[in-house]
Amino acid sequence: MIDKEKYLKEHLPYSIRILLAHEKLTRKIYEGDKDILEAIFVGSLIKGRMLLEVIGITIKRDGSSLRDMEWKEGDGNINATHLDGKIIKCSDVNEKEKMELLHFLIATNKYEAHLTDQSIERDLAKIKPAVRIILRLIEENIYAPNNIPFPF
Repeated sequence: MIDKEKYLKEHLPYSIRILLAHEKLTRKIYEGDKDILEAIFVGSLIKGRMLLEVIGITIKRDGSSLRDMEWKEGDGNINATHLDGKIIKCSDVNEKEKMELLHFLIATNKYEAHLTDQSIERDLAKIKPAVRIILRLIEENIYAPNNIPFPF
């Protein structure tokens, strides 16, 4: 059995801070080490993907569209239901948001999580709207059902 309170108060906020770190550092002109900034960017994308999977959204293997996440009982993965939250379906997200999340997941998979031919143009300007959507979905589907104020 997992410690739900610990996940809600420690693990999820930790992941959300990583998701937001790149945006936070680049609000002003960043003059630090570019390698560190790039590593933070990659971490941000990976955590965003993980947070989407926790609430039930992932991408088809061929990258053509979003799909509903599937879990196997006892696989060790935590999802929103383990936290007394709600799993959502892709159909719960409007078309504009689906496209922004799809671009985010393509960028994450194609450019950061896997070594690929990178044949798809990456538009980093589309990353920020997806981050806002991810935050809203986490708030609505994990924190709100638990009557816990969203810490971000």
